[in-house]
Amino acid sequence: MEKALKWKGSNPLLSKDDVGKSKPCSYQLPQDGFAYGRPEKKDSEGAKEVTSSWAYHQQSRVTSSKKDFLSMNKSGATDSRDFKVSAEPKHKGKKAAPPPDMIYGMMNRPSTPIEGVISNTYGTYAEQESEENYKKMTTKPKIKKKVPGIRTTKAEEKKMEFQKTKKEGPVSSKADDFKIKRFTKVESRVKAELKKSKKPNKDIDAGPEEGKE
Repeated sequence: MEKALKWKGSNPLLSKDDVGKSKPCSYQLPQDGFAYGRPEKKDSEGAKEVTSSWAYHQQSRVTSSKKDFLSMNKSGATDSRDFKVSAEPKHKGKKAAPPPDMIYGMMNRPSTPIEGVISNTYGTYAEQESEENYKKMTTKPKIKKKVPGIRTTKAEEKKMEFQKTKKEGPVSSKADDFKIKRFTKVESRVKAELKKSKKPNKDIDAGPEEGKE
């Protein structure tokens, strides 16, 4: 087992550990006192240079907001991308400076008067308020809760309508056909032919004896 602990290979999965001890490191680590991490770059300007010199703001030159269409045409800008490159950027105006007597931050809550804390005025006020609320709750009439109706689907509504029409029977909604006044009493040929075919035959109804006579 001691030989296994002394083994240091490149594969940490093959390293064996002893009972009750941590697994030995299989990587080649630097010597003690080595500082890990990336070294920071040293700033050429220190506190002395910062306090002794001050860079003042230089105001940018004022440019005209009018577009020079002649220069745009000469540059040959044909698409929106070329126009965006040649066009001047939108001017963002400087925000108005805050007043000199402005105080930044959130306003603190006013302090609670110590007299009210010692005399327990806030406790008595809260007790009275809770009693009033209880009185209102007891005197207030109870509102009866209505049982919500059963919500029906469109399929159920159509089914109920069909059952009603089935019980009542089919509604006769036959509209009168349009006819000229002089043709109102004239029957159709089909009805006339049917009436003729339904008339009883006299020869058949008379029987054999009557037919001979």
